[in-house]
Amino acid sequence: MLAEVTENLTRVSSEYDTLLAEKEQAERRMKEHVCPEPEKVAVLNQEKEELQQMINALSEDLNLVTKERQQLLGELKEKTESENKDNELQQLEKRCAVLAWERDEFEELLEAVQAEKNKLEVNLQKSVDKVLYLLIKVEQR
Repeated sequence: MLAEVTENLTRVSSEYDTLLAEKEQAERRMKEHVCPEPEKVAVLNQEKEELQQMINALSEDLNLVTKERQQLLGELKEKTESENKDNELQQLEKRCAVLAWERDEFEELLEAVQAEKNKLEVNLQKSVDKVLYLLIKVEQR
C-alpha cells in the first residue's frame, strides 16, 4: 500500500512537471504572439482553463493521496503495536515524516503553480486590455 502512495506521489509529481511545461509553453506563445485576434485570445483562455482543470485535478489527487497515506499509516501503526516491533515502528514514523515532507513540498509546488497561474491570468488580462485599447484606437482613425 505504501508503494501505491509513493506511486501516486510520483504520478502527481509527473503531472505537475507536465503542467509546468505546458504553462511555460503557453507563456512563450503569449510573449511571441500578442495579437488582437480573438481566436488567439480564445485559445489562450482555453489553455488557461485547461491549466486550471489540471491544477484542480492535482489538488484532488493530492488530497486522495494524503487520505490514503493517513489510512495506511493508521493500519501500519496498529500492526506494529500488536506485534510489538519497536524498530519497525521507528522506521514507519521516519517514513511518515518523509511522506509529510513530500506532501508539504507538493503543496508548496501547487501553491507556486497557482500563484503563477494567477500571474498569467493578470498578464493575459493586461494583454487583452492593451489589444482592445489598440483596436479601439485603430478603429477611431
